[in-house]
Amino acid sequence: HSCFQWLMPTIDQFRDAWPEVELDLASGFAFAPLPALARGDLDLVVTSDPQEIAGLTYVPLFTYEAMLAVANQHPLASKPFIVPEDLSTEILITYPVERDRLDIFTRFLEPADVEPAQVRTSELTVMMMQLVASGRGVCGMPHWALHEYS
Repeated sequence: HSCFQWLMPTIDQFRDAWPEVELDLASGFAFAPLPALARGDLDLVVTSDPQEIAGLTYVPLFTYEAMLAVANQHPLASKPFIVPEDLSTEILITYPVERDRLDIFTRFLEPADVEPAQVRTSELTVMMMQLVASGRGVCGMPHWALHEYS
C-alpha cells in the first residue's frame, strides 16, 4: 500500500545487484506476516510493528517525520505545527488497521488523552488524499507517503 512509493525503487536496485534472487511480494491488511516469518513461510518482512517473537531480529531501515495532510483551505493549514488537541474536532482518516498499529494514535493522540471527533478508514493512500483534498477529513502519514501529494 503506502510503502510502494519507496519499496518498488528499492527492489529495482536490489534486482540490479542480485538478479538471481527471486522476490515475491505479499500485501494485505488482514495478513499476519510476523507469525508467518517465525514459521519460516517468509524470508523477510518489512514492518513498522515489531513484536517480541523468539527467533526474530529487527533492523531499522529508516526514520520518518509524521505529518498531517489537510485541505489547502482547512484552518489547520496555516498553523506552523499541530498539537493533539487540534484533532479533537476533526474526522481522522486512517488505514483500516488496529489503532495500536497507527502512530497517530499511539505516539500522538493517546499520550495526550485526545480522541478525534470521528475516524474514517480507507485502504488506499490516493483515496485518503482525495478525501482530505475535498475537506472530508485529515490524515496523519509519514512524510515520504505524502510527498507526492503536497
